[in-house]
Amino acid sequence: MAKFIGHRGSLGYGVENTVEAFNARIPHNVYGLECDIRISTDGKMFIMHDDDFKRLAGINDKHVWEYSSNELDKITLTQNYNNKTFLGKVAYLEEYLKICKENNLYAIIEIKYSPNLCDDDISGSKLLFSLIEKYDMLDKTIIISFMEKCLIKLRKLYPNVNMQLLVCGKIDKHLKTCICYNFGIDSCFDESVNSKNIEKYHANGLVVNVWTIDDKKLSEELSNMGVDFITSNILF
Repeated sequence: MAKFIGHRGSLGYGVENTVEAFNARIPHNVYGLECDIRISTDGKMFIMHDDDFKRLAGINDKHVWEYSSNELDKITLTQNYNNKTFLGKVAYLEEYLKICKENNLYAIIEIKYSPNLCDDDISGSKLLFSLIEKYDMLDKTIIISFMEKCLIKLRKLYPNVNMQLLVCGKIDKHLKTCICYNFGIDSCFDESVNSKNIEKYHANGLVVNVWTIDDKKLSEELSNMGVDFITSNILF
């Protein structure tokens, strides 16, 4: 049976990736909560999916990683869903880790681009893992990213941490890389996400995660295929 992961918390209970969205998912029997991390100009690790604040705050003056934590604290986030308007504040990784720790949930942390945590520079990983270790969550954290070079560099530094390579389908094309670096695969759903390819990953001791599945019937089909995780916005 596939384990469910709350994508950016939960849609429709608060602005995505905020404390309210994370807390809303807790009573619904999820395995873990997924978030997206960035690093501010003053070295604070905060949570934000987009590269700018245009969608969630109507601000488009600079990239999110070009803000200080003081500037971030002044931003009000807004999101509409099902004719409801939600307001929220930018969350920090420590808040998220505390929620996961207190509720015995896995932390699924997606590394989004920051100048010091990307394919070219992973110096920011020291901050990331110091916070994970502070909350004693190293064994209950899964690091995921589309940035393959970044993940490979992190794998060399942190050989025992769970990591998953994010891809947009064609999971068969990524099998060799995942075997080489002991990455699970975290993919959108396409024709390559089938029983045959899932079995190939499992045969090599690797897990398969599928994002973002908001259809109950499809989630049941994927679970029957043998996927290990299903990341979803919806509370099934």
